[in-house]
Amino acid sequence: MSSLLLDMSPLRYPHTGLGQFCFYLGKHILPLLSEDIKVDFLGLLSSKKLFEEPLGHWENLYWIRRHSPQFMHKYLYKKYDFWHATAQNTQILPPHKETKLLLTIHDLNFLQDDVGRKQKKLQALQQKVNRASGIAFISEFTQKDAQKHLDLGNIPQKIIHNGVEIKMFDNPKQPIYLNANDTIIFGETIQKPFLFSIGTLFPRKNFAVLLPFLAQIPDYQLVIAGKNDTEYAGHIRQEIQRLNLSDRVILTGEVSDEDKYWLYKNCEGFLFPSILEGFGLPVIEAMLVGKPVFTTQYTSLPEVGGQRAFYWNDFSPEKMKTVFENGMNIAKTEENFAQNQINHAQKFTWEIASKNYWDFYQEFL
Repeated sequence: MSSLLLDMSPLRYPHTGLGQFCFYLGKHILPLLSEDIKVDFLGLLSSKKLFEEPLGHWENLYWIRRHSPQFMHKYLYKKYDFWHATAQNTQILPPHKETKLLLTIHDLNFLQDDVGRKQKKLQALQQKVNRASGIAFISEFTQKDAQKHLDLGNIPQKIIHNGVEIKMFDNPKQPIYLNANDTIIFGETIQKPFLFSIGTLFPRKNFAVLLPFLAQIPDYQLVIAGKNDTEYAGHIRQEIQRLNLSDRVILTGEVSDEDKYWLYKNCEGFLFPSILEGFGLPVIEAMLVGKPVFTTQYTSLPEVGGQRAFYWNDFSPEKMKTVFENGMNIAKTEENFAQNQINHAQKFTWEIASKNYWDFYQEFL
């Protein structure tokens, strides 16, 4: 019997991109594993609650309590045939040299750090690459970035696009959001049609360019969901005040699955002005509900959005407005536009991604 360890430790932050990656990979790959493979998951025991029902081998899995020394000794120091490090920033690697390691690299976003931090992180990642028996990249862009900055040698490599799923609700309840003065600006009746975006408010997400653009299209509100206690979020709030957009821009903070689905389902269009992505999951999430998507021509986004997204390559408000108006006109006039969006999004399923990972596993088991 072969033994396999899947590193699910990113699930301690389940609503992040890495947490979602682990959740859906675990959910969909378990039914593919043959009965003669013994599977252990590395993660907090509390993460098991995220799964609503047992799937495949689920009830027989060991959940290793990462922060418990006795469990670390008992499980991590036993020999596994194969180990999947699901994120390049993992702090735990197999202690036995005989264990074959698959490393998934999501991005090299740290290249934007200062020189000292960048070099330190590159060296740490190179050490993991040197230990790897195989490397999976979530996009062609990420692979090319890695090939440029790391020595990958003759290590087998495979591009495996992420799957994308969005939890859907039959009758999602419309959320209510308040402004700084506790006044309802988005509630039981929508004051204006709204545009939607989502992501942690970090500079690389580039949300600031949406504000002068919004000033050009007065018929719309803008809802930005995601963690908003960052320094960049403070800058965004200052710009909202400066441009007198307080009654038209809503920073929701992190949202529930139901709120997220309602926002995707009811927005007029989805905006994703990011300039640095390893994949770009929200682009496909929005397409899964048939929405027009406006994003940028940077990094992995054209690879993911393909011909079904509309792209900004100039962030001047006037140029952004032109792309937006042209795209919205196509969305209104193209026959079966929404279904065409959905068809493109369905190329990125976790059934496909998990099957690709399972095929890669079998090269080493």
